[in-house]
Amino acid sequence: MYSIQRYDESMAADPTSDSMSSLGDAELLDVVCDEAVRHRRSYSRQLQAIAEIDARGICNEHGHYVGTAALIREMLNLDPHEARRMVAHAELLNETVSPSGARIEAKLPVVAEALAEGAISPEHVEVIRKAITTLPDTASLEDRAVAEKILCEAAVSCEPRIVRRLGQEIHHRLNPDGDKPKDTTLRDPLRRLNIRERKDGGVSGTFDLDAESGALLTNLLSPLTAPTPGPNGWDERSPSERRG
Repeated sequence: MYSIQRYDESMAADPTSDSMSSLGDAELLDVVCDEAVRHRRSYSRQLQAIAEIDARGICNEHGHYVGTAALIREMLNLDPHEARRMVAHAELLNETVSPSGARIEAKLPVVAEALAEGAISPEHVEVIRKAITTLPDTASLEDRAVAEKILCEAAVSCEPRIVRRLGQEIHHRLNPDGDKPKDTTLRDPLRRLNIRERKDGGVSGTFDLDAESGALLTNLLSPLTAPTPGPNGWDERSPSERRG
C-alpha cells in the first residue's frame, strides 16, 4: 500500500510562508507566478518518473496492479481519470521503450520542453494532447510536428480554452472534406474590425477574431504588454492601457 506522507509542520521548507501580509503587491504577484512555474516543473519531473515506472513494469512487481495508472491512482489517491491522464502525459512527453528494449523518442518533445521550463500548465498539456492525438489519419508526421509547435507557442500566452479552439481549427484545415464542424465559427471564422473616427482625430472601435488569429495577435502583443514597475513599484496602467 502506497500513500503520500502526511504533512507535518516540521516539514515546512519555507520559513516565510506565514508572512505574506508583509509582502508588497508586486512581491505577492511574483510569489503566485513563481509557485506556478515551480508546480509546472515539478509536474514535468513527476511525469518523467511515471514514464520510468512504466518502462520498468514496476506495477507488476509491487502488488500486481492492472497497469501503471492503477498504481499511480493508489499512490496519490487520485480519481481513475486523473491517474490515466498523468500516464498518458508521461507516455507522450518522455522516451518510451519498445518490446525489443530500444528507446523511442518522445512524441511531443516541444510540449515536454515547455512544461519542463514551467512555461505551460498540465491543462495546456492535456488540451494539446487531445488535439494532436485526434488529428485525421491523413495528417503527416510533419503536419503533426507543425501543429504541436503552433499549439505550444499559443499555450505560452493563451488560456487552455483558446488553445483548444486553435486545435479544432487546425484539425478542420487538415481535414476539410471531413465532417462539418458543429461550431459555425470554425466553418466561417469570425474576423471583424469596426473603426470610428472621433472629433479630436483619434479613433476607437471593436474587433472580433477567430481562435487562430486571436492566438497570433496575443503572441505578438504579449512580449510588449508585460507590467513595467513605476514610481510606486508597480505598473498602474490597466491591461487595456498596456496593450494600447
